[in-house]
Order: sequence, then C-alpha cells, then structure tokens
Amino acid sequence: MVTTMRPVFKACPTCGSRKIRVVEGDYVTTARGKPLVVADVRRHECPVCGEVLLDYDAVKQLEERREAVGRRGRRVSRQA
Repeated sequence: MVTTMRPVFKACPTCGSRKIRVVEGDYVTTARGKPLVVADVRRHECPVCGEVLLDYDAVKQLEERREAVGRRGRRVSRQA
C-alpha cells in the first residue's frame, strides 16, 4: 500500500531519482538464514531502480522481529 506520508529521503542514493514513495506492508528479510516476513513495515522505495530505504523505526522493527525469531530458535535447539 502506498501512503501519502512525505518521504524522509529526498532522492534515491542509487540512481538519484527524486520519485521516492512511502510504502507500507509486508517486508521479506532473513533470520537465521531463512526468509522472515515482517508485517506492516513502512519503508521508502524508488520506483525507478527498486532501491528500498529503511528509516530508524523500520530498522528497529525488523531487528526486534529477528531477535524474537533467534530466541525461539535457540530455545528449540536446547530442548532437542
């Protein structure tokens, strides 16, 4: 979903486009070497080259989710 929030980033650092848009929705990353889908991540995307830019809040959200997956993974391996 594209939101109307004003982009924090003025231009794409990869291609220089000034058409950065704010997108909110599922974001796929990795945790413990496996795909991890994090819901409702607000990010900035360049429609020209596809670059994805994450602000502080988005990075914090992703890191918290990765840590939660890591803790669960360690707990499971101890029980095995």
